[in-house]
Amino acid sequence: MGSAPGSAPLWVALCFWPAGLGLLSQGLQPVPLPQRLLALALGLMLMEQSHMARVDVQQALAAWKFAPTPQLTRFMTVLAVTILGELMGFYLAAGGWLGLGMITILLSLLGFNLFANGRFEGYMFQPAGPRSRLGVIAIDLVALGLALLWVVGWGRLAVAGVLLTVSLAYGVAKAYAYATGRSSLAQPTSPAPAAYASRGEALAIHIPNAAQQHPQPAQQNR
Repeated sequence: MGSAPGSAPLWVALCFWPAGLGLLSQGLQPVPLPQRLLALALGLMLMEQSHMARVDVQQALAAWKFAPTPQLTRFMTVLAVTILGELMGFYLAAGGWLGLGMITILLSLLGFNLFANGRFEGYMFQPAGPRSRLGVIAIDLVALGLALLWVVGWGRLAVAGVLLTVSLAYGVAKAYAYATGRSSLAQPTSPAPAAYASRGEALAIHIPNAAQQHPQPAQQNR
């Protein structure tokens, strides 16, 4: 018996979690400190990306039921490729290839911001090109630069420390936003709210893409 369509977003999110356990395990192993810090930073990032995978898939499926269009079909294809790329990156990182995994994740997010052709306003899909995401694209490129520094072995402790610090700060800020009822990530009670920010903005803070999920116009940026 297959799972109900409404459970698809949850199953997508759960696909991330075995990799999260692997990253947590690395963070607790007696390996060099930079590796432990980066593994923990990626683990925190994974938590956010799994949440955003659920949100994006939920919105896309709801929009598809409301008004299936060729533009939405293209967007869903880009979204699926992005999530698969993220999963590949997280599992590479969980397997010990932290640098390669980080680059794979960032390339997936950069690809989303370059090729996604729309955004959601509530569950309505509206056309939007990469020009609306130039800030996030720039941050993706900065993050890729840091990932390359890690791969070539330059300043690994500094790179990992910065990423973990930013991830922790973001997590605290987000928890505070939830606690005070000001987070734009709250689950909508009707198909109308004009926006959860999207996943592109999510990595914009975590490593260290920097701009996600703050109450701002609905815009699909990973």
